Amino acid sequence: MVGNIAPKKYKLVLGVLEVSYSQNYILKSNGNIKAVIGFDINYGETKESTVSLWRPLYIQEDGEELDMLDVRQEIRCQPFRAPDGIYVNQTQHIRLNLRDFAPDRLSADVRGLYLEISYEKLAEFLRDAEEMRQTRELGDGIKSDRKTRKRKYSSSSVEEMKTEDEAEHRLRETEDAERSAARDTDYNPLSRKRRI
Repeated sequence: MVGNIAPKKYKLVLGVLEVSYSQNYILKSNGNIKAVIGFDINYGETKESTVSLWRPLYIQEDGEELDMLDVRQEIRCQPFRAPDGIYVNQTQHIRLNLRDFAPDRLSADVRGLYLEISYEKLAEFLRDAEEMRQTRELGDGIKSDRKTRKRKYSSSSVEEMKTEDEAEHRLRETEDAERSAARDTDYNPLSRKRRI
């Protein structure tokens, strides 16, 4: 202890952490991603787990020809498992429409077809996944017999990416964009630049 300040204790947690702005999936896809479901799952001392749901929101502003694309959060961090592991809000559900899975031009006339997942079912899925993980960690789980080789990735961080890695990354991004543009019916092929 230094003076009156107690040293902070830090707990090391190993696992995968994703920090994301879920609305970006919708905004960056120009509304083509129509539903983003987020789960906040806790392990250890608290087992509270929540679900969130975002969808695109189109706003017509006076005098504007185009709609403004925004995001609305339909479900905000609603718990389906309490800190003590008990299932909560079991009668609530996530509802996904068939329209969430298809382009507007294919699903414009589709109404009333949806998939509903109850919070109780989410908690059961989570329990099953945790049991499988625990079994795997104990070595009793069934493992894949598949033999693979892994793609070699640069050991550099994104900020320190080697020049050749950066060039390869840009080339792949360009190729992906060209493939996407070729599939986009609104894309004007006359404006496309050719690579030689």
